[in-house]
Amino acid sequence: MTETVTRPSSCPQCGHKFNRAAGAFSDHVPQEGDISLCIRCGCAMIFRADLTVRAATEAELDALPAEVKDQMVRLYQAICAVRSKMN
Repeated sequence: MTETVTRPSSCPQCGHKFNRAAGAFSDHVPQEGDISLCIRCGCAMIFRADLTVRAATEAELDALPAEVKDQMVRLYQAICAVRSKMN
């Protein structure tokens, strides 16, 4: 897993601040338009050109290929499982 330093950004849902991203299933480096999940709350976010993030729209989520949606569900479940162990 390759970690990429990004510009400081905050989750649009929970406000979690971060400045790194890592591919969960590959060593992909984030680019404009890529989707990511907040490690704290699981919010779906889209990278901007400057590698800050914004909330993904429903239309963007609906347009994702089935394989990506499946990966997102697995990641979201993993985030929730870790979060429940921390509480």
